[in-house]
Amino acid sequence: MTKALIKILETDPHPTLRNLLTRVSHELHKLYFQLHRHAVDYRKDIKELNQKRVAKGLEPLRAPSFMPEMDNFQDPEMSSHRPLAKDARWDP
Repeated sequence: MTKALIKILETDPHPTLRNLLTRVSHELHKLYFQLHRHAVDYRKDIKELNQKRVAKGLEPLRAPSFMPEMDNFQDPEMSSHRPLAKDARWDP
């Protein structure tokens, strides 16, 4: 989340809080989608490799069971000791 925040603030140093949180959320969604795509491709590659290994009489490799989650993403939030105006420009 920090990398997404920095990337956004480098291109627009004073977005509204609402816009900033929305853009951070979208950046995180893109990242998770890319991670999921890479994991799917990796599992496909392992499956193909194992078919070749088994055909040669070798033990198949175990693919990690982890798969990036696609339903629950980080929902960026910001808090303050005083009320935040979501449509005011970000000025840290």
